[in-house]
Amino acid sequence: MLALIFIVTLYFTPSIVAVARKAPDMGSVIVLNLFLGWTFIGWVLSLAMAARSSGGAAAISVNVQQQLPPQPQVQPGYGYGYGYQQVAGAQPYQLPAQRPGAGHIPTGNGHAPASNGHGQAAPQSGG
Repeated sequence: MLALIFIVTLYFTPSIVAVARKAPDMGSVIVLNLFLGWTFIGWVLSLAMAARSSGGAAAISVNVQQQLPPQPQVQPGYGYGYGYQQVAGAQPYQLPAQRPGAGHIPTGNGHAPASNGHGQAAPQSGG
């Protein structure tokens, strides 16, 4: 009879530890120990759950602050079109000077009359 009491006490040791320590998941320990305590893994797992700390004083909080460099001041639009911004203090971009005749688009090469796009010669102004 004493052996039976010893075996039952040994079997329910995880449940006894959970109740004595007021484990946060005491119900889970008792159910796991009751149904899977006969397997070695279930008994060890329920004992580990019963013996773990409640996590009250061991919680650690870490605050991380990132230091970013200051952002440049920007002014809206300054002649750059939609959505562009100019950095304060920067000079607007100046287009390079064009060489004479660079913007002129010739209509012919001087040797043959220019086409009007339909395979016919464009009328030339008389003069």
